[in-house]
Amino acid sequence: DAAEDVGILHDHAARLVIDARDQPGVVGRALQAGQRIGDLVELGQRVERLPGMNRLGEEYRVDPARARAGQNAAEHAQPRSRMRLDPGEQLARAEIGEAQRVLDRIDGLLRIRYTTSHPNDMTDGLIAAHGDVEKLMPYLHLPVQSGSDRILAAMKRGYTSLEFKQKLRKLRAVRPDISISSDFIVGFPGETEEDFADTLSIVEEVGYAQAFSFKYSPRLGTPAAERTDQVSEDVKADRLERLQALLARQSLAFNQRSV
Repeated sequence: DAAEDVGILHDHAARLVIDARDQPGVVGRALQAGQRIGDLVELGQRVERLPGMNRLGEEYRVDPARARAGQNAAEHAQPRSRMRLDPGEQLARAEIGEAQRVLDRIDGLLRIRYTTSHPNDMTDGLIAAHGDVEKLMPYLHLPVQSGSDRILAAMKRGYTSLEFKQKLRKLRAVRPDISISSDFIVGFPGETEEDFADTLSIVEEVGYAQAFSFKYSPRLGTPAAERTDQVSEDVKADRLERLQALLARQSLAFNQRSV
C-alpha cells in the first residue's frame, strides 16, 4: 500500500524531504509514511509558513518501482484521498510547534528537523516544542544577516538585533544544548565600520556552530542596487575575511566540544 511504498523509498534514501512546491500536508504525509521514516526534514524558504502546516494532510501513493529505485517521493507521489485523523490529531489550524508534537507521536519516526526558519516566524509554540519534543533535533538555522539595527531596517528584515537575541535566549532556556547556525551578508549598501562591528558583536554574543556568510552583490531591479552608497569590493572582502575568521574559530570550538 502507499505507506509501505513510501517506506521502501526511505529505506534507500534514509530521509524524507518535504518541499513547499509539493506540500499539501506535512503532517498527513508523515503519518502516512511514519512507521518507516528515520529522519523527517520539513523544508521551505520560510518553513513556518508552509501551507501544509495549516491544514490536514493528504494520503499519498508512490509507484513501488520508482520507490525501489530510490527516486524522490515528492516528485512521484500522487494524492489519493484526504486522510481522516483521530479527533486528538486535528491540525487544520495548528501552527508548526503543534505539528512537531503530532510528529513526535509517530512510533517509527526517529528524528525531526526543519529549515529554513525566519526570526519573525519563531512562535512561542515552536520555541516550547524545542524543549518538549524529544525527537526534534537540537539544531536551528536562523538567519540574522546583520547585527546592525540600521542595516536590518534597510534590508527590511522586520526585527532588531535585540529581538533576534531574545528569540535565541528563549530557545536556549528550553533547550540549552541547541546549536545555532545562521546567514550573514557584509557590505550591504550604506554599511559602515560601526555597523560591521555590530555584526561581529552579535556573533561573539550568540556563538555559532556553523554559518554561511557572503559579500553583498547588487541584484538588478532591487532598491538596494540603486543606492549610491555602495560599499567598495575591497572593503567588503576585508569585512568578509574578518567575519569568516571569527565564525571559523567558533565552528572549530563547537566541533571540538562535540568529539
